[in-house]
Amino acid sequence: MRSRTLVEVFLPLVEHYIMPAATLDHLLVSEAINTTGRIAKHLGWSAYSALVQKYIRASKDKNEGVRVYVRTLVAILEIFHFSVEEAVQQIDLSTDDVADGDQEGLVDEPPSILPVDRQDTKNR
Repeated sequence: MRSRTLVEVFLPLVEHYIMPAATLDHLLVSEAINTTGRIAKHLGWSAYSALVQKYIRASKDKNEGVRVYVRTLVAILEIFHFSVEEAVQQIDLSTDDVADGDQEGLVDEPPSILPVDRQDTKNR
């Protein structure tokens, strides 16, 4: 399924049960949290990142729903499914290139001192 379908259709249906209310069934809330995590597993990066940011903002509110939002955020983060090995390798390679480039630019000669124009100093 496409990320857009999951975000626009299924997440709103499930998120309806992830709200701070004492009258809701706690097992239903737990299943909604688990389902949100499972849906997050199939999202693309932009949709996944937006969902994480949404629950980070929601968990900063000081109300009775903070625990539910934090549990949902943890469920989403535990399902993190993006490969970071390639990004780490790219960062390592670019760091090596920068270090090699710095070494190539080093010169053993001292920097040259520009001569001072003596006429300017005499006129002052």
